[in-house]
Amino acid sequence: MSMEIVTPEKAIELVKEGRTGFLMTLVYWMNDPDAPVNPEDLGIRVQTGGLTLGPEHTPNISLVGDVIVTEAYFPEELTPTPLRKKENRMEWGGYKVSVRIPKWAVMAILFPTD
Repeated sequence: MSMEIVTPEKAIELVKEGRTGFLMTLVYWMNDPDAPVNPEDLGIRVQTGGLTLGPEHTPNISLVGDVIVTEAYFPEELTPTPLRKKENRMEWGGYKVSVRIPKWAVMAILFPTD
């Protein structure tokens, strides 16, 4: 399978077209789904290898300034304790959160080529 490296803007376009890819980063931030995006305080810092991007994984993905912002769903064990609120809980037991990734933290965004 061939992969292409894309910009955050192109990745958002591809997700909206129904495609799935992967964003490589060593860190991102999680916050409550409705919390405002403040580049000085993005939320709870999470060390990670990346994030799957796609309509099922990251609906409502957008850019707010230089920050990629998306809803995402995580199992309880991957959701920071302060975000395990009743209003964020999903029927299947995980939690809906807002993931925030500044462009400077993106190492690469890969999507399979057709």
